[in-house]
Amino acid sequence: MKNTLIHKYKHYTKLLEILEDRKEDVEGVLVLSKSHANTQYYLRTTDNKTGNTTKTYIPVQNMDMIKRLAQNQYHNKLKKLLLKRLKQISSILKDYDDFELENVYDSYLDDRKKLLVPLILTYDMKVEKWLSKHHTPLPPIDGDFVITTKNGELVKSKSEKILADTFYDYGIKYKYECPLTLDSGHRIYPDFTFISPYTHEEIYWEHFGMIDKEDYSLNTIRKLELYQLSNIFLGQRLIVTFESSKTNLNYEIVYALIKKYLLRED
Repeated sequence: MKNTLIHKYKHYTKLLEILEDRKEDVEGVLVLSKSHANTQYYLRTTDNKTGNTTKTYIPVQNMDMIKRLAQNQYHNKLKKLLLKRLKQISSILKDYDDFELENVYDSYLDDRKKLLVPLILTYDMKVEKWLSKHHTPLPPIDGDFVITTKNGELVKSKSEKILADTFYDYGIKYKYECPLTLDSGHRIYPDFTFISPYTHEEIYWEHFGMIDKEDYSLNTIRKLELYQLSNIFLGQRLIVTFESSKTNLNYEIVYALIKKYLLRED
């Protein structure tokens, strides 16, 4: 939630800058009234010294001024709301942490922790509990390339080993080819499964290594569709990387994805 609030704060600030750039050089308030199904336009101005208001008819021929007045009022209304929301968000961000409830337990020394039964599991507790549920990856088919990772499991491609070893080096806990039953009833085996450090939900990483082969690419499309039909969407709970006969695994992208989805910024 904190990242969402920060994103909104930046977005609202940018909108305010746009409003300032587009400020109309007109004064007063546009007033609309109906007369025999016709719309009439008036300019209402206020004397700053006396507080008296004046209402002046604007001929329809002066539509450019009418539109500028209307646009200015719309911008002013937006500006007022944006300033209100920015103030609220700023106040929340000063005293908000997504993980403050679980951090209460972590704030205690180990001797005191031993006396407690935590009501809210910390992220590390959830991951350890999740890892304790064992699974069996898909067995290799005859002729499959098999290689051992730093974590000790057998994977079926050099790229999968590179990914697994990178996760290991970062201290990221994962499951390799952990079975997942989708809403459609299909059982699939995502290459890697994690517990998100942000949402504490399972998230999945699929590496598609032969994307330029026709049958493989068609199967990739079908698999991605199955994910989406189960409300597992790219950029949310699904991470993907690709390779082809002409392009290798892009490490810069891998590191960026790890930083974005798998490493929590405290």
